[in-house]
Amino acid sequence: MILTLKNGTNIKLEWNYLVLEYLEEREGSIELLQDRINELNTRGQVRLSNSFVYAVIQANHDDVLTYKQAIRLVNPNDYAKVFNFIKKQLEIQKAYKKKETSKKSGNHSQKRKRR
Repeated sequence: MILTLKNGTNIKLEWNYLVLEYLEEREGSIELLQDRINELNTRGQVRLSNSFVYAVIQANHDDVLTYKQAIRLVNPNDYAKVFNFIKKQLEIQKAYKKKETSKKSGNHSQKRKRR
């Protein structure tokens, strides 16, 4: 996904370990963010959404940005794009973990027959 920032720069949003690192740096953990997103009042949701935007922009931007700089670069109308990007990536990550767990508990526990 390509996101155009307010300064005219286009950045390609990619999911990488830096996104996760920045999310944890700002709010504690992704699980906490997912749990809190539906419980918060409007002010809390704004702070939380800014944390998501900061994490994605900082991880995908070539320059080092402060929290405020990253937030100011994104048009508020584009927040939905960032949220959809994060949601999709978290779903992919969750499905992958689920797949790995089912592989581990699959046929490996059965004993081989001797010939």
